Amino acid sequence: MVILKIKYFFKNFQITDLEFIKQLKTYFKSINEIEYLYFQLSPKESTLNIYIEREKINNILFEISKIKLEQQKIIINKKEFSIKEINIENLKRVDSLKMIIKSPMTFKIGSDFLDTFSSFVFFRWLIKSYNEEFNLEKEKRFILTNEILEKISCSTNLYWEKKLINNYEINFYIGEIEWNFNLLSDDELSKCLLLLKYFNRKNVGYLSKKGYGKIEIIN
Repeated sequence: MVILKIKYFFKNFQITDLEFIKQLKTYFKSINEIEYLYFQLSPKESTLNIYIEREKINNILFEISKIKLEQQKIIINKKEFSIKEINIENLKRVDSLKMIIKSPMTFKIGSDFLDTFSSFVFFRWLIKSYNEEFNLEKEKRFILTNEILEKISCSTNLYWEKKLINNYEINFYIGEIEWNFNLLSDDELSKCLLLLKYFNRKNVGYLSKKGYGKIEIIN
């Protein structure tokens, strides 16, 4: 996987990352044809990073370069977006990552809550939420097989706390997870990193929309 780094000019950045990407994708037809993409937006640095498999970069690179050279107008949220610079970087292999759970997290399966942290359930939740958030068609959905997920291991340093939710006592946990990806191929690893990067500083698991399960990835 490689990183397509785009330096841009865009005034008055008052828009969510997700809405920004949705509007930007309407100008890039080739982007909509690719299954797995991760967009990292950094308004302070005026940088957009697109993580993409190397063999699929040519069409996007051609399209973005054409827009830049022809100075085509891109309008996002009624403001003009202009491309200043385009670069390509290799995504370095990372076999281990630390993840901090910053607000209480747990997962619910059916009517039951997990008593221990499960990397399998954690990544299954990320995959399901990613596909739902981008409303991906069936043939373009993000997929990691059970065989891939079983290769992922982790060590945990967690402490538990009980919370009363709807008159039920539920065990939540906070702490650190050390991920180990050394059994994954480069392609498998890229997809796992894509998911973790996308959900970095977001909320994961049960009651995530109410502020539970905030995670932070430490390289």
